[in-house]
Amino acid sequence: MDRCQLKILRGSPFICLEKLQVLSLRENEIPALNEATLEGLTGLLRLNLTRNRLTVFDGTTILNPLVSLRILDVSFNSIQQLRVEKPLNSSPQVFFANHNGITNWTPPIFSRMTELKMLDLGHNEIEVLDNEMFGDLNGIQNVTLNFNPWDCSSCYLNNLHNFLDNHQVHCVGCVVCKVPEEQQGNPVRNIAWREGRVRSCGTFIACTLFRGCFVSCRAAVLVYGAYKCRWYFIYVSLYLKVGIRGYRRRVNVENYEWDAFVSYHASDSDWVHNVLLPKLESPPLNFRLCVAERDFTPGIPITENICRAITQSRVCLFVLSPAILAAAAGACLK
Repeated sequence: MDRCQLKILRGSPFICLEKLQVLSLRENEIPALNEATLEGLTGLLRLNLTRNRLTVFDGTTILNPLVSLRILDVSFNSIQQLRVEKPLNSSPQVFFANHNGITNWTPPIFSRMTELKMLDLGHNEIEVLDNEMFGDLNGIQNVTLNFNPWDCSSCYLNNLHNFLDNHQVHCVGCVVCKVPEEQQGNPVRNIAWREGRVRSCGTFIACTLFRGCFVSCRAAVLVYGAYKCRWYFIYVSLYLKVGIRGYRRRVNVENYEWDAFVSYHASDSDWVHNVLLPKLESPPLNFRLCVAERDFTPGIPITENICRAITQSRVCLFVLSPAILAAAAGACLK
């Protein structure tokens, strides 16, 4: 079934082919397979999926129905993710996953393929072989990691050295450095690994984690502070807005609850209530004035009451007295 422009395999098309031993679906346009697709292929020994459009290798989906599989080829696809979510019912002996876009994987992947003897991960995008990935390859007799863009400044360079010591490389220049730039093209074997590098990398990781925690805590404190003081910010923004744009009489005056919001120092309370309010609220002026003791809603934060009073008043009336001018920050404004 090569070169048939297959895109989707619906249902279980091979359900009656228990004795089929070789299935080749190469050079099609298949983006993914599900477990039902391969159901019935209990006698299949070789599956070829090369040159399709696979982006994820789901070992559970592909391998569990194929209890007799020996050779699996998914090379020349666009696989970036390897996934085996639970123990497998079967395992290939040979697995070709070369010429894809694999950068790393989260073990266990290959260690769950208990019969695997040959693995080809060449021509991918693997830069480092960390401890978990290195351990996942243990026990496989023949592993190929040729022509990957290796990072020779990595803390895990020793893992790659150990791998090369235990696996024969059949070509010159197959395992070379991609970064750092000054080492580009040099064989990985020629790059000295220093134990101190691991300690420095560990220190760097610890510092990075500490810095991340510090920044996160600081951001959380700032966000909490901004939330608690949000009404002060609103008040300041309104004040600055008036200072920049100037005051313009609003239309629809009848929509306002008060004509003015009166702001004054606590020490001026008697004068405001005994002199100012009677004069402005009595005929012929008859202004509707908002003052804190009388018109603020109980149970609501004072900043919210102030903002409400400002937005529901045509103007704000400030009583400027020596007391309010001399008051320090945090003095009570009413």
